[in-house]
Amino acid sequence: MPANKKTKRRSFKRKFNPRLIKGNTSYSVSEIGALFNVGENAVRHWIKCGLKINDGKTPVMIHCEELRTFLTKKQNAKKKTCNQDEMFCFSCREPRKIFENSVILINQNDKVLQLKARCQTCKSFMTRNYSSSKLAEIKQFFALFVNYQLNT
Repeated sequence: MPANKKTKRRSFKRKFNPRLIKGNTSYSVSEIGALFNVGENAVRHWIKCGLKINDGKTPVMIHCEELRTFLTKKQNAKKKTCNQDEMFCFSCREPRKIFENSVILINQNDKVLQLKARCQTCKSFMTRNYSSSKLAEIKQFFALFVNYQLNT
């Protein structure tokens, strides 16, 4: 391969759609790799991490329900839920409390409100969208330091 050409890197996909798995079907390692656009070594790594195989014989076959439950559990383990008085900070990558007197409420449209605030830990901005019908609930948690800003 010539030194001046860059090799094309495969994009790493973190989320896999379990609806692509057909019902009542067993898949081989190569078929799963082709289905989710990952390498066979990635599928073998999933097997080491707990993906159950049909039996110990070759070729390795994986039932559709086992694959679906494994991928769903794997993706749900990454999710982090925020309490009502928290927002997700993308700098800290954790749900964080809001820094005092830093909340700005922006009216996006008739149905959506956007709350902007600073993270208590790193002081970077965080945003969270709410339904307009939850305005009373928002005031309950952020009543002391809400500044209204209308977006026109």
